[in-house]
Amino acid sequence: MLELDAITIAVADTTVAESSSEQRHWLPRPFGERVGVRGCVPALMPFDGPHPCPLPEGEGEIQKALTLSARRVLVRDLSAQVAGGDVLVVMGDSGSGKSSLLALISGTLAPAFEASGRIRLDGRDIQSLPTAQRRVGMLFQDDLLFPHMSVLDNLLFALPAEGSRTQRIAQAEAALHSADLAGYGARWPASLSGGQR
Repeated sequence: MLELDAITIAVADTTVAESSSEQRHWLPRPFGERVGVRGCVPALMPFDGPHPCPLPEGEGEIQKALTLSARRVLVRDLSAQVAGGDVLVVMGDSGSGKSSLLALISGTLAPAFEASGRIRLDGRDIQSLPTAQRRVGMLFQDDLLFPHMSVLDNLLFALPAEGSRTQRIAQAEAALHSADLAGYGARWPASLSGGQR
């Protein structure tokens, strides 16, 4: 059973590093905007080399000490229990945290994200375990099959290297059969439809 207890995932949207001084430059004006001089708008940014919109005479280095940070919560206080054979559907708009939730469970959440809560698999807390020891996988929307390997070889590559090759082949063929793809093991990924992949 997979148990999610008060899972919250957040990400920092913007961070500007603090600095003591920077050169002020003028950037090309965004399409349709009517501010600035000679088609340029002022901006703070470092710039190497000749700038397409140099600063007007007499304006130069300015002092700056600014750190901006916005934290956006993607998933808030999600709790769920998913027993073996059950299905949990997580729906939401693009960018709402669905993939981040799966990445947290599988142990691949990027360092830019902050997460809290508990994840247990069969009663065991798995959050401190490395990804490979969690025994949790993700199936991405892109099939990510090796095009130079047969369907069977792709499945064998994904299976743990436990047991004999004969046992692993039997597992892979059973998986094909359960997906109504019995007999497809010798085919190349390019010969499969999108749904079959």
